[in-house]
Amino acid sequence: MLPTRTETMPIYEFTCQDCGEDFEMIRRVSDSDKPACPVCRSHNTKKKMSGFVARSGGGNNVKSSAVKNSTTKSPFT
Repeated sequence: MLPTRTETMPIYEFTCQDCGEDFEMIRRVSDSDKPACPVCRSHNTKKKMSGFVARSGGGNNVKSSAVKNSTTKSPFT
């Protein structure tokens, strides 16, 4: 079952510390366990810092925020 509008879950980016695979996963903010790598199934994964867009209010009001990463230029800055 897909989340409803009130159950929106963010997409997190992870890196597997064992095989180096980068992957994305939709998870609840409250999920604290480390996800399994889709390639090697290891749970030795680390959440990456990534940019995001936050919408508030109704209509087309968009407030953008981004986390600067030393290896990636953000389109929001």
